[in-house]
Amino acid sequence: MRGFPRLQNTKTRFQRRAAPYGLDRALLMLLALTSLWADIAWNLTQEYRHAETSARTDASNLVRSIEAIDQQLLLLRKLYLRDRAHFDLSTIARSGYLLPDLTLQVTIIDRLGLMRLSNLGPITGPVDLSDREHIHVHMNGDAR
Repeated sequence: MRGFPRLQNTKTRFQRRAAPYGLDRALLMLLALTSLWADIAWNLTQEYRHAETSARTDASNLVRSIEAIDQQLLLLRKLYLRDRAHFDLSTIARSGYLLPDLTLQVTIIDRLGLMRLSNLGPITGPVDLSDREHIHVHMNGDAR
């Protein structure tokens, strides 16, 4: 190609000019991807910390709620043992001893599994709960 030196020069000149731009574009893409993944990693870390904090808060709220329910039950037991004959759960519920947000229903069941008292109102007929597992456990003395 002796007769076309200008085309040979043009080609090498083009290759010299294009090579740095290709490297620049590749480096720019690498920088963009690196910053994108760094942002994703940072956001995931923040979300993990937020979830961890929320879990701790929920756990402490749950413990406080369980302790409050336990205190209510201990108080009711003490009142019941003090005067079984005149113990009235409905009156106690209306008087504010039971926290309405935590306690839905409190029931006293005898040894045979029959419901005797409830904070929801008077018991009009026999209600047999002896077939329920959570009652059966207490009737057999397996509860601890």
